[in-house]
Amino acid sequence: MHSLRYTAVETLSPSDGEAWRSYLAFSCLTHLCEVISLDPMLCPTVHPQDFEQEADYVVWEDFTADQYHDRAYLEAQVAHLDPARYSFIAVAKEPTDPAEARALLGFTFAGYDLLDKDGSASALLNCGGFPETFSPGDLNAVGLLSTHAQAVRIRQALRDNNPDEHHADCYIWALWRRQ
Repeated sequence: MHSLRYTAVETLSPSDGEAWRSYLAFSCLTHLCEVISLDPMLCPTVHPQDFEQEADYVVWEDFTADQYHDRAYLEAQVAHLDPARYSFIAVAKEPTDPAEARALLGFTFAGYDLLDKDGSASALLNCGGFPETFSPGDLNAVGLLSTHAQAVRIRQALRDNNPDEHHADCYIWALWRRQ
């Protein structure tokens, strides 16, 4: 598996009131208890980056400047925030093995997100759905896929069924939430 990265993102949940109700109406994902995602529109990062000061800590790849390779550094940066308002997550891009079987001390496996290749939207949670490819029931209670096999299958089906759709060309991301 590729090396782990860390990020801290807002969660979208019933405590968000009208924003939550609007999201459920838009997405038709009424079984969710909250959303955990790398989608920057749904779950924006909670730590504003200072690229000059943080150059040694930030992962500089693709469009992922809100991810850090140093867990302790990011934990220190968000320590003053209310932990009820965000999720501190470990992520792995394009895992080649079943991440759901990998135990990370202090983290619980949340699932797999399918984020378009420019990092702008989750194909699972923020593209209006792809009913020919997956159903709401394929997503767990936080809006993610539970198994690696499911993530690989759905990503391929997204590409096959939507060859001209930008958001259907995705990376698989494994997410673990800090306990």
